[in-house]
Amino acid sequence: MELSREKDRAFGHVLLPIIGGGLAMLLNCGAHAKIVPYTSGVLSVGDRNVATSGGGVFSENVAVKSLTVGGKTLSLADGEFHIPIAVRLLTQQTGNDEQFDVFADNDIGKSTTAFSFAMSKDMEVVPGMTALDAVSSPDLGRLMQADSDRTTRMQIFLPLPVVDDDPAADDDSPEILYMGAVPKSAVKITPILAGQPDKPETLVFGKTAMVMPSTIESGATGVSMILGQDPRAQPICIVGLDLSGEFGMIAGQSVVGYQLDIPPTRSGQSVASSAQNPAPLSLQSDTNLMNFSSMAASGSAFKLQSIGLQEPGALSQAEDDFTQTVGAALLGAVSDPLSTPPLQTPPSNPPLLPPDPGPPYTPPVPPPPPPSIPAPGVLALGGLAGCFLKRGRRN
Repeated sequence: MELSREKDRAFGHVLLPIIGGGLAMLLNCGAHAKIVPYTSGVLSVGDRNVATSGGGVFSENVAVKSLTVGGKTLSLADGEFHIPIAVRLLTQQTGNDEQFDVFADNDIGKSTTAFSFAMSKDMEVVPGMTALDAVSSPDLGRLMQADSDRTTRMQIFLPLPVVDDDPAADDDSPEILYMGAVPKSAVKITPILAGQPDKPETLVFGKTAMVMPSTIESGATGVSMILGQDPRAQPICIVGLDLSGEFGMIAGQSVVGYQLDIPPTRSGQSVASSAQNPAPLSLQSDTNLMNFSSMAASGSAFKLQSIGLQEPGALSQAEDDFTQTVGAALLGAVSDPLSTPPLQTPPSNPPLLPPDPGPPYTPPVPPPPPPSIPAPGVLALGGLAGCFLKRGRRN
């Protein structure tokens, strides 16, 4: 009996360190990749920073002047938000979960389609508007919205490759932001390491990171937006991901874009219809909206915002490709990088003046007619008449 106890104690001395080490490994694995939340910022409605007053519910655009996410503070004035060069939308095929079809910009916002513009009331949706126009600014009133019973996908391509500012560490200085409402389930973000936007077969992808709804909820800005034709107030959250931490990027690696997969927002017509009219919220409310997941019942507004360190002296393959192939060949499949986001009304062109007519037109004077020359037959008849006259005089 005593021997058995000694064996148990000995086994425990061996087992406990193993268990403890295993738990430590699990804890370390779980804590390895930290996704950092928004903590503060300058979020402006007119001249007012609504972030300092706890946010609220807004139907007009909330302009992002600066953000602090994790240990990084970003300034719009310093050009620290990267505008993509191209955006591609895709939808998962029915019956083949591994295949996605390109979703044309021309179909955005049409009835029964998977994507719509999630724009504030003062951001006019104009004919010819593209997904690139909608996500080319960090403003909270300019997003896309997905509403489908299939997975939807957005690919953004950057003008310059982005690298991790400290690839040796999983730090709190992110290179990519997820901005939007809390989805119903985890979203997937994958870096694009190489390839051309208009040639999907050339794209090379890195490691995929899954971002859970609860993680996204941790980045609550306090601002809720009423966007597009959706009457719901969608609480907007911002979280940042580190290239080396979440995606395993190493020194020397860079990304030329990102892919975002949004899970299905509805399972059928009955689910979608039951969530069309949630309880109304008063505009500019100071209510602290915490149960965000329950409000993401239909579509969820979203976008990705690149903020990483741009590789000096490099040119993205997407930029190089688009400088050569911009035009009608990509219209309806990839957003035209030359389209101008409707942030402000451009100055009107000066009126066109009629061309200078020059001196008055004077028709040329026709040359004088040539002198009259009798035809040979006339001369012959004249000669015969002369002969007859002579004969008559003789007789």
